[in-house]
Amino acid sequence: MTAPLRVVKLTLDAHLSRHALEGALAPVTRELEGTAKPAALVVDCLAMQSYDSDARTRFVEWNAGQRAVVKRVAIVTDKTAWRMVIATMALISKQEMRPFTSKNDAEQWAQTGQDSA
Repeated sequence: MTAPLRVVKLTLDAHLSRHALEGALAPVTRELEGTAKPAALVVDCLAMQSYDSDARTRFVEWNAGQRAVVKRVAIVTDKTAWRMVIATMALISKQEMRPFTSKNDAEQWAQTGQDSA
């Protein structure tokens, strides 16, 4: 059995512009820098209402650049339409990425790669 991954959290809210995303990613990037220890990212988008396409593009680019450390990404959202967007982002970034409606389920999967029972 594989050891659980450490979980790094990112919260996004309101309208997400590229500028707002860069600001939110800065502390996460610093937390991941200088370590080879694998991590999982849990992105809480429950309070996020909308996003710019260039913010989405930047998120995909950032994920692709973090794949050596970030092994999986769980995105918490209650927006059904965003599930398809998340699946597309996963394909483009070649990152293991899944949507969740529950923070607890997202963290469980992020840490272990398994759904909670």
